[in-house]
Amino acid sequence: MDAEKVVAHPFCQKTSDSAVQLDVLPRDALDVILSFLELDSYVILRPLSKQLRESVRNASHLRFPESDVLNGGFRKRFVNFSSYRPSSTSLTKLLHSFASLTELHLNTVHVLGDDLVAVLNAAPAALTIETMSIADPNLTYWCTDPLAFPRLRNLRFARGSIRSSLSLLLRETRNLKCLIFEHCCPIRDDQVRAVASLLGDSLVDLKLLQCLRLQSPVLRFSKLTRLSLMGCYHLEKLPEFACPALRYLNLSFIFRLTSAQVQTVLASLPCLRELIMTKCPSLSNLSVVSSSLEILDVQFCNNLHALRLRCPRLRQLDTHGCDGIQTLIVATKALENLSVAGLPVRRLEIYAPFLQTLNVSGCRRLDHCVIRCSRLETVHYHGSRLVALRFCKEVRKVILTRWSRSPVVPLRLPPTLP
Repeated sequence: MDAEKVVAHPFCQKTSDSAVQLDVLPRDALDVILSFLELDSYVILRPLSKQLRESVRNASHLRFPESDVLNGGFRKRFVNFSSYRPSSTSLTKLLHSFASLTELHLNTVHVLGDDLVAVLNAAPAALTIETMSIADPNLTYWCTDPLAFPRLRNLRFARGSIRSSLSLLLRETRNLKCLIFEHCCPIRDDQVRAVASLLGDSLVDLKLLQCLRLQSPVLRFSKLTRLSLMGCYHLEKLPEFACPALRYLNLSFIFRLTSAQVQTVLASLPCLRELIMTKCPSLSNLSVVSSSLEILDVQFCNNLHALRLRCPRLRQLDTHGCDGIQTLIVATKALENLSVAGLPVRRLEIYAPFLQTLNVSGCRRLDHCVIRCSRLETVHYHGSRLVALRFCKEVRKVILTRWSRSPVVPLRLPPTLP
């Protein structure tokens, strides 16, 4: 669309002071703009016009700022007290000012304690909220009230302390699809088991990020497609693991999970497409056989000595920072680019008929090399050991072709003296 047509559009009419008139925007478009603002911006916009006041009241998103919280309810003036935390009365009054919310993001609500659940359930938008994020909650063992949000689909808890029973807290959120716990240290194995028994047939996305007390959680979810256990440092095993529909698995920064336990888990995942295992020092000898795996990331697994892959659909492999790897065997039909530059690989076997680019620069310890890549076009071998590469027919062919295409520099004789 031309710039002149955009300026002439009725939605972009301007006043004499060159300010865009928000009043002419459709209600849906204005609601999308307001969804990017936080609570302090609502306070500024509300007294400007009647339509903005109604738009803010009917906004579908409510985001608390990170450090500043409204003092004394929804007022025209916003008080910037970074040390102030909302009381149950002020938060109740605030939530009653928004009756059409679909997203709610709360921060620094730990001073409310167990009253937080009752305040949220009393909100007029409890019947319409679909996405909710709560940062710094403080729910004790005596919290028995459930979250009464029948349409809630996405729930996130960040930091704080959650010691209440999750089976009681989530018993009325049977439509929940995404559940996230970030930096929630008190989350234990029995709480994860309660979530599995309650939402095992409905949950699709589960993230347990840096839950330091997890050691051997039971994960049984029939419809789960995404699972992240990143940063659960003390996780030792995954007993009774049953997630047949899982497509994405993140096991990064888990220091005690061994190769045998990982292989047992992978054997029960027929639909897995992406596996992330960054900085897993307990991995030593890993063998992966999967007909669905497409992406594998094992960066900075320093103790990984041998990696054997038989994955026909593998199209991306990242081994950057694996300083201890000595054996690498890859059999795939979808891989087009592979880099093992700088790795101390001694045995390298690649069976990839569609591989086009291979980077083995800096592989100075290479002793045994087998490369079966019929479509290989480019090989980077500077600083590597050519004694092993010279027996590979495809590599030798690429090198000779490169030499034959190099331009011939004509010999120039010095001018003869008269």
